[in-house]
Amino acid sequence: MVEGLVGDKRRQATDSIRGYVYQAYQSVLAWMRLGKDAVLFLEGAEDFDVHSADGVIATQVKDTVGRGSLTLRSGDAIAAINNFWRHQQNNPDKTVSLRFLTTALPGREKGGEFGGIPTGIEYWSAAKRDASLSLEPLRSFLLSLDLEASLADFLHRSVNQAIRKDLICRIAWDTGRKPIDGLVADIKDRLVSFGASQGINSYQSEKVLDTLLRRVADLLSSDGERRIGYADFVREFERATMELVSREEAVTLRAATGPINIANKPRLTGLNIAPRVLNAPLRLMEGAASRTDLVDHLAGVLRRYGVLFLRGSTGLGKTLLAQLLVDKLGGEWVWAGFRGRDPRQIAKHLRRAACEIKAHDLPPRVVLDDLDLGSLAQFERELLEFIPIKPSVAMAPNAPESYATHSRLP
Repeated sequence: MVEGLVGDKRRQATDSIRGYVYQAYQSVLAWMRLGKDAVLFLEGAEDFDVHSADGVIATQVKDTVGRGSLTLRSGDAIAAINNFWRHQQNNPDKTVSLRFLTTALPGREKGGEFGGIPTGIEYWSAAKRDASLSLEPLRSFLLSLDLEASLADFLHRSVNQAIRKDLICRIAWDTGRKPIDGLVADIKDRLVSFGASQGINSYQSEKVLDTLLRRVADLLSSDGERRIGYADFVREFERATMELVSREEAVTLRAATGPINIANKPRLTGLNIAPRVLNAPLRLMEGAASRTDLVDHLAGVLRRYGVLFLRGSTGLGKTLLAQLLVDKLGGEWVWAGFRGRDPRQIAKHLRRAACEIKAHDLPPRVVLDDLDLGSLAQFERELLEFIPIKPSVAMAPNAPESYATHSRLP
């Protein structure tokens, strides 16, 4: 096994990279949660800023898992307080707030007493909610920190009401946020919920996360204005889940005139505008070996799992087994051949087959003959859409609503 070089751990940027990744995921979550008239700016005043009719919320993101708790005396906290003050001074025409989002939990202050409230961070949050809570302990503690000169002057000369309104109520200490694994799960759950409202399945909805991350990464690395809105999220979701069809496939769908009964027909009819993909099953040759025990076993597997892959070298009789299974299980089946097709052609034919099933109300019992899965990555999406694998508990023992797949693996 090849091992990497022994390097200088002081030069490694693990924490920084983890922080950037966490920031990107939090940016995606903020994007999804935007109000319809709000705008998200990436790397604006802070890691991301949300502009709305109520003002601007600048959010600083910190993934500090394993690096202790957060106190008002922490360097990050002091920097955040000073940053907020500068943002407000530099933008007097806007109502600016700052959200400090971190995975860390509040910790006890050294040299600070806050009565029955254990931490300065919690006292700050309580003072925002309760106007009757005295600000003197907080004011005194803040004046012991290395604050901007104009902010320290403001704390010296202002009354409590002004300090509460213009400082305390403008900073939110959003502590104890989910680490990256929990954050990703939360985003995917939200995508699934949104997708369900649009009629999109959970598998396709979760995959949209990759698209959203790419958009955020592209914006973060661009020199232009890095702004996105809720409508941009909807567009990205639609692009990522939209099934693009060729003109040929669109013509097939538009030309559909109703269900087609394929019983006792050697080939499907009514698909004359574009080349057909699905046909009636191949007829079983007279005198073919019945292979009863093997067929009975495979039929049981198919009933249980709803999908079956037959693997073997050329000439072993996989196609004949598929014919015997169709004959054994009964019901209406359709058949598609893929021999000699390259991955792009396979993807196209799978899309066409799905279109034909939807357009002509065909039975969802399909044999995919000679489907080479050696290049599965190039048509995985089409295959997963085409083969809805059902849990075994949902299978009727004598009426398999399933797809039988016949594949040739390398």
